[in-house]
Amino acid sequence: MQTIFTKFLSLTAVCFLLSMTSQTYALTPVTISYTIKFDSSKFGSATLGRVENILKATDSGYSIETITKAQGMAAIIMGSNEQQSCEFEVQDGKAISQKYQGGRIGETDYKVDFDWPQRKAFFNDTSGSRESVDLPEGYIVDNCSMWFAVALLQGDIADSQSLYVVDGKNKRIRGYKLRSTSNEILSTKLGNKNVTKVVFERELRSGRTLTFWLSHEDEYLPLKMQESRKSRTTTFEVAELTLDS
Repeated sequence: MQTIFTKFLSLTAVCFLLSMTSQTYALTPVTISYTIKFDSSKFGSATLGRVENILKATDSGYSIETITKAQGMAAIIMGSNEQQSCEFEVQDGKAISQKYQGGRIGETDYKVDFDWPQRKAFFNDTSGSRESVDLPEGYIVDNCSMWFAVALLQGDIADSQSLYVVDGKNKRIRGYKLRSTSNEILSTKLGNKNVTKVVFERELRSGRTLTFWLSHEDEYLPLKMQESRKSRTTTFEVAELTLDS
């Protein structure tokens, strides 16, 4: 009897831990929009437009729809508005990309397939070409899932953590090494927020950084993201955030 009771307690404990783990790594469906700002020593400052990310839960994980709309001179320079879509699962608190594609509104100009057992990414475009790239060791995300993939880390990033961003449009993988983390208060359109500021530096490109401000109060979603290099800085600042609770 004691053995059966002990096994029951052990099983209960395991179920509880699994439940806690799934809750820790769960994301609430959300629509989050950012204003895109640009600052260049050569071209000056401008507001480029707006990007909207819509996260939904699926049977196996999550899906994202992203729409980027340019405005003003940027609409002339950038041309057509763009869209991206992707799906990912969550394993051990990290996003695992399953599908990723994008292009002009209403079109699919590129698509990326992932072969995780072989650790390869396959880049496909409308010309019918297919290129494969080996996936490096580290946290692999894509341009579409990146915002939520970083949120899953909840600001808890080891010093050795590497971030690799799969870019389907340009058929490349950009690598970053963690440079610093810090806590601060960020002023946003949603009010003042307690955030963890995470700075990544581009591999082999000293001075190029990718920075996220992860909000403690909003499931560690990035309320601000900034990509910087010596000649220019592109900043994404939260404009609206609606959790579908």
